[in-house]
Amino acid sequence: MDDKTLRQHIIDELEFEPSIEAAHIGVAVEDSVVTLTGHVASYAEKVAAERAVQRVKGVKALALEVQVRYPFEAKTDDDQLAKRAGVTGVTNAIEVKPHAAPKDVKHRIMAALHRNAQVEANNIQISVKDGKVTLHGTVKAWYERGVVERAAWSAPGVTQVEDNLKVS
Repeated sequence: MDDKTLRQHIIDELEFEPSIEAAHIGVAVEDSVVTLTGHVASYAEKVAAERAVQRVKGVKALALEVQVRYPFEAKTDDDQLAKRAGVTGVTNAIEVKPHAAPKDVKHRIMAALHRNAQVEANNIQISVKDGKVTLHGTVKAWYERGVVERAAWSAPGVTQVEDNLKVS
């Protein structure tokens, strides 16, 4: 039997098998050695494809290069992405926002402290320079110190916090 006829018999057998979605499986035959490529939805379907090929008379060997792609995995191959993309140009819409002004950073931190019922904000002084926040003053407990420091780190534009708070 020639390779072309063998290939057609294999395709027919794969299409005949109800547990296989044959449309996603490629068949190549050379010297009666069969190579299956493509993808299936489960490991059971992969095994069924292998057994279907083994049932065909004239197959000497089988190379199984079929991938299992589970339906719940939303993966798309690169070649499929390339077909779908159709990129014709790129527009850069990135905006660079200026650093926050020290006055704004100080105001945001103080506002956060005033909103927090756990901290007495009137006993805390804040200074801001080049993204560095320095905290001075007194707090009543260690946990208050942590609250103040987190509030300072949460303000936009802060790159460093120096904590000089004292626990009274």
